[in-house]
Amino acid sequence: MSKNFYLDNHDLKLNIEYLNWQELFPLIEPDTSDPDAPRNINEAQVLYHEFLQSIGEYIAEKIDPVTPKLDQEHPSLKDGEMLVPETMDKCIKGLSDMGAMAIPFSRHVGGMNMPWLLSCAVSEMTARADVSLMTYYGFFSGLGPVFQIFALEEGSFEASDFKITKTRFDQALKDAASGYSCGAMCLTEPQAGSDLAQIRTKATLGADGYWYLDGQKIWITCGHGEHHLVLARSEDEKTHPGLKGLSLFYVPAHIERDGKKVRNFEIGGQEKKMGQPSMVTVTLNYDQSRGELVGQRGHGFRCMALVMNDARLQVGFEGIGLCESAMRMAKSFADERITMGKKISKHEMIAEYLDEMAVTNKALRVLAFDAAFHEEMVTRLKTKIKIDKLLSDEKKQELEALASKHRWAARLATPLVKYTASENAVRYARMNMQIMGGSGYMKEYKAEKLMRDSLIMPIYEGTSQIQALMVVKDHLQHAMRNPGKFLSKLAQAKLQSLAAKTEHERLLFRLKAHYYSTIQTILTRMCIDKFGDIKGRPLAQWKEAFLRSWDPKKDFSFALLHAERFCKIASDLWMAKALISQTEKIKEQDLKERRLALAMRFMERAEPKIKGLMLEIEASRGSLFREKFLKKNMSEAKTADNSHNLTI
Repeated sequence: MSKNFYLDNHDLKLNIEYLNWQELFPLIEPDTSDPDAPRNINEAQVLYHEFLQSIGEYIAEKIDPVTPKLDQEHPSLKDGEMLVPETMDKCIKGLSDMGAMAIPFSRHVGGMNMPWLLSCAVSEMTARADVSLMTYYGFFSGLGPVFQIFALEEGSFEASDFKITKTRFDQALKDAASGYSCGAMCLTEPQAGSDLAQIRTKATLGADGYWYLDGQKIWITCGHGEHHLVLARSEDEKTHPGLKGLSLFYVPAHIERDGKKVRNFEIGGQEKKMGQPSMVTVTLNYDQSRGELVGQRGHGFRCMALVMNDARLQVGFEGIGLCESAMRMAKSFADERITMGKKISKHEMIAEYLDEMAVTNKALRVLAFDAAFHEEMVTRLKTKIKIDKLLSDEKKQELEALASKHRWAARLATPLVKYTASENAVRYARMNMQIMGGSGYMKEYKAEKLMRDSLIMPIYEGTSQIQALMVVKDHLQHAMRNPGKFLSKLAQAKLQSLAAKTEHERLLFRLKAHYYSTIQTILTRMCIDKFGDIKGRPLAQWKEAFLRSWDPKKDFSFALLHAERFCKIASDLWMAKALISQTEKIKEQDLKERRLALAMRFMERAEPKIKGLMLEIEASRGSLFREKFLKKNMSEAKTADNSHNLTI
């Protein structure tokens, strides 16, 4: 049994060590003369490592042993309030006492003013023990960045000495930082899941300046928390249809009425779930529930988009933590179980499973921290631009351009992390059960719990399919913004795959060439389907065609059909790039060689998988709906011909 979930995970430690602290630290601590602040980067890194070491020890020694209880004890509804199970409550209080909740919060609300990236590391370690607890933890630690972003967007903050000193959300921030109460994101409705344009919860502006909500939200994680962000329809659907009519509201669970503290909305019931049973998931009913507008009217979806990257990355680290648990459990069992005269870890297929699990999770961890770094840089740069009154207009433009660069990098990487971590969590849990055989299927072991807990990850915070659709859309549009540049990259990748000096460079360029070739194939098929005559024209001339009117319901059909295949290709390439990029930062030769060997093992596995996915895309005849449409037309034409012949 591990004594420390941080110290025993050398790969996690390495990723923390090799983050770009030189760029991030000055944005976190702009005033190192503050007596509460680390004086320099080296001092900060020592502080961060010691802090994670303490958290890692607490999770290993106090939380991991009680995970069976967390699985057995369920929340209950009493007198309109949710009661959190005793063991879960103790774990949350323990993490709070360790300072885990307060990591990314400003000091003015009792926070530790540490990087949000450390919260990501804690999320992984917590998920390795129990994903229900990690989910709960995320709705405490995640509240700080979310409300700070909204305060910055609104301008509802005060600042001095390059630090935020007050926001209108301070009470919510203090509650979360102290571990007193968490928050909740309230989006899903009975008829509105991934399609938020179908939201029907209604918000009406009252004469007193407050908004009053009516409607229902379902499957709300941490719906028992005090501080809720609710997406509701504030505008007339005739004039502002779909997403245009949505606004975001801060809706506290309790308000003062006639001198008494009363519930602001009803907890309609507790959901009965397949996995993560100790996590509160409820239905919420709004009946003239009082709320406050966040941001501007009609900007609800835009507001949510500002924070969804954070939520999806947290699920990514949750998936990585579960994969780490499944991998370690499988390896421990395989090293002890003897079959056919040897440990099953020495059987070729099992050894291959274990190696794949270890290599892929390390590759994904590098990409996840890379994405989280870009996301945090966006928030920190926006904060600096908003509060630093000494910045010149020229410097502001420079920082805004840098923030835009980080935003695009985060946007490209985040859905890849969420997709791959979620899908891998299910796959690793399944592989672990298979390696453990009958033992893995029994309740007394943790393997079946991991299986149950994993299955929600490809669903919540945007399904895997939604992530894949986002990936194919962004990557194709990026290619078509500058077809000439895209073709140049394709040609360069093919050339360098032959001419690069080292084997790892040649292999990486081969992966890039496969990626660009796949984009070219998809774009070609889409254009042929729509324009027909474009087939003989060079790709560089297609931009004009792409700027013509497109019907998103049918013209992107070929790309949508292969979105998940393309997402897998992009994910493997992005993980490979992240591994190589990290390797280049390492100066210690022995460590550099070991990381390079890891990157090679990952890319050698990735290339044949990518080739297979490319062949599937290239061999496809096109949209399923297009094929059915053609078959229907042919059938109708044939029937018409037969009828005509009979008439004659």
